[in-house]
Amino acid sequence: MKIMIMGYGRHGKDTVSDYMGAELGLRNISSSLYAAEHIVYPAFEADCRFRGMYNGPADCYEKRHVVDDKGDRRAFWYEAIKEYGRGDPARFSRKLFREYDIYCGIRNVEEFRAAREEGMFDLAIWVDASGRIPMESTASCTVTMEDADIIIDNKLRLSNLYPKVNRLCKMLGQGRL
Repeated sequence: MKIMIMGYGRHGKDTVSDYMGAELGLRNISSSLYAAEHIVYPAFEADCRFRGMYNGPADCYEKRHVVDDKGDRRAFWYEAIKEYGRGDPARFSRKLFREYDIYCGIRNVEEFRAAREEGMFDLAIWVDASGRIPMESTASCTVTMEDADIIIDNKLRLSNLYPKVNRLCKMLGQGRL
């Protein structure tokens, strides 16, 4: 089983991914962590504005939400990953799904649609904490709730999220979807 988990920044995607991975025995990773090592940190190092500002991919990942006088790092991430897929929008999805079962954090709708067309995943899940956490700009996220097969409401506390994800895992484990 291959699963795509989407949503705006800090809406609970990684929490859902980690839980589902553990419950269903699926290998998962945050796409941001994976991209930091394989795409984004090298792109920052290649850009003279940012060269040397990070102490490796892990530091780059930890500071991915920074907005400062050098701009919105999240938008830079989005553009770096988009550039990686120029001419082959599903390239990053293909690379990640070779190693993992859950792709957590896709942001580019072109990449998402190309991966869907290639049949790379079985289910697309949107994690939604709108109202509690702000929506993200289209400068860093162009997938939307409408692209998902299932929407998980995360507008309340974590204690409300886990039972929902647990029920979904049980249904998936029983082949009921």
